[in-house]
Amino acid sequence: MLKLSTLRGRIKEEDEGTWFISLADLLTLLLCFFVLMVSVSQLDQERYKKVAQSMEEALKVEKAKRESAQTQPKPLGFSLKQDSAATGQVYPVLQPALPPQVYQTPPGTATQPPAESGPRQQLKTMDELGAELGLRFAQDPSGVQIEKREGGYAITLKGAVLFDRASADLGSPSITYLDSIAASLRGTPYKVIVEGHTDNVPIQSFLYPSNWELSAARASRVARYLIDHGVAKDRIQVAGFAETRPVALNDNPQGQALPENQARNRRVVVLINP
Repeated sequence: MLKLSTLRGRIKEEDEGTWFISLADLLTLLLCFFVLMVSVSQLDQERYKKVAQSMEEALKVEKAKRESAQTQPKPLGFSLKQDSAATGQVYPVLQPALPPQVYQTPPGTATQPPAESGPRQQLKTMDELGAELGLRFAQDPSGVQIEKREGGYAITLKGAVLFDRASADLGSPSITYLDSIAASLRGTPYKVIVEGHTDNVPIQSFLYPSNWELSAARASRVARYLIDHGVAKDRIQVAGFAETRPVALNDNPQGQALPENQARNRRVVVLINP
C-alpha cells in the first residue's frame, strides 16, 4: 500500500525537476519582446514626413471650412423669433429693407427707353413663309411644287431630285432643295410633317422588305437633314404611306404601267401647319 509520505516525496521530486522549463519559456518570451522592441524602435524618417504632411493638409482644409462657415453672410429678408408666451409658435420678424435708390433726371432732359442690344427678329406669318418658299423655288417648278392647304402649305419634292431608285440616300441635287427649305423654316414656330410616298412597283431587299420601309426611310432622311440644319426636332413628324396615296394612276385600265405617273407618285411632301 502506497504511503502518503512516499507520494509527497515523488511530487517533490517531480516539482524540483520541471521548474527550469517554465523559467526557460519565460526567458524566451522576454528575449522575443526585447527583439521586437528593438526592431520597431528604428524610425523611418521619409514615412514620418509623409504622414505628418498629409495630416497637416487635412487640418488646413478643415480649418478653411470652419472659417468660411463663420464668415458666410446670413440671408436677408426675415429672421425667426420665439414667442415668449407658452404657445411655442415661431413668428417671422421682418427686417427693414434698404430704401430704393432714386435717380433724378436733370430738367430739360428727355427720358428715353433703354436701347435694345440688337435688332429684334419678327416671326414670319404663314403667308409670308409661303411667299418666301415660292420665290425660292420659282425657277424650278418641275422639281418642286408648292400649294396652300388648310391654313398651311405643302412642298412636294419629286423623288427623282432627292433619291435614286430603291434608295433612301440623299443625292447631290437634293442638297440645294433641302437647304432652301431649312433656311425658310429655321426659327419659325410652325409644325412640320414629312411624308414619304412611293409608286406601286414592289420592292424587296435586305434594307427595305417593302415600300412601307422605303417610304418611311426616305421621309426620315429628309427630316433628319432639316433637323441637322436648324429646324427644331420637337416640331417635326415623319410618316410613310408607301403606294397608298397616289396623285396619279400608276397603271392604265389594261394593267400596263404608266412611267410618268409612277414618277409623280414617287415623292416626299413637307407639310407646314400652324
